[in-house]
Amino acid sequence: KYLNETKNFDGTVYLYFQPAEEGLGGARIMLEDGAFEKFKPDEMYGLHNSPGLPVGMVAYLSGALYANSDRFFIDITGTGGHAAYPHLTRDPVVASAHIITQFQSVISRDVDPFKQAVLSSCIVDVGTVDNVIPETGTIKGTVRTRCAETRDLVDRRMTEICKGAEKAFGVNVDFVFDRRYPMCVNTPTETEYVYQVACDVVGENNVLQAEPNMGGEDFAFFLEKVPGSYFLLGNGHGSNVHTPTYNFNDESMPYGVSMFAGLVESRLVK
Repeated sequence: KYLNETKNFDGTVYLYFQPAEEGLGGARIMLEDGAFEKFKPDEMYGLHNSPGLPVGMVAYLSGALYANSDRFFIDITGTGGHAAYPHLTRDPVVASAHIITQFQSVISRDVDPFKQAVLSSCIVDVGTVDNVIPETGTIKGTVRTRCAETRDLVDRRMTEICKGAEKAFGVNVDFVFDRRYPMCVNTPTETEYVYQVACDVVGENNVLQAEPNMGGEDFAFFLEKVPGSYFLLGNGHGSNVHTPTYNFNDESMPYGVSMFAGLVESRLVK
């Protein structure tokens, strides 16, 4: 609305309304559907609100802001039976416990300590009755890495651990390492533009360099195709994202709009 009213720029502005960022990779799907075939920009910018950062502040970072973000899914099939006769079963509960415990050694013993990685088993669904050894079990979780080599290493070691559990416990283990989002890497030149505009919008004292983190962001798919930068906008103090008590702060919106408008007007000078 602001850009349309003021027309203080010379060029074309595309607004990308991106669905399904969480889990489904909406940016990737948009590209697969031909978004850049019709509307490919020369450079691209995006933002994410940041709880803990005061409203009216902007954080930027050149290089990898977010990590590779992957998911894993494990289905374990054994032989169920009465808990009083475990020797007649092939127990997916024990196999699940073994796999999860061994996964913890991947980061602490296989990954170079100077290369960041996270492996979190977040869902364990095994059994429903306290005197029955179940037939099946499920484990789900996420892996975050900050380089391709570490990503491959973690995938390989998790696969080997699952294969070892098959032999050790006589169960079938179906392991899937689902590579979701690549690292979100901001290009240096475009990140400098973000810094300059942020200084104009909120003042230099309210602009800081962001810390690289292990979160994931599918804006990364756009940045694999065109130069650009993804930055953080202060949401005020409160609960973090992905928590039941998170609350979006409406007071941050004018700053985000002003950042985008300022980027347009500074990059497409009339």
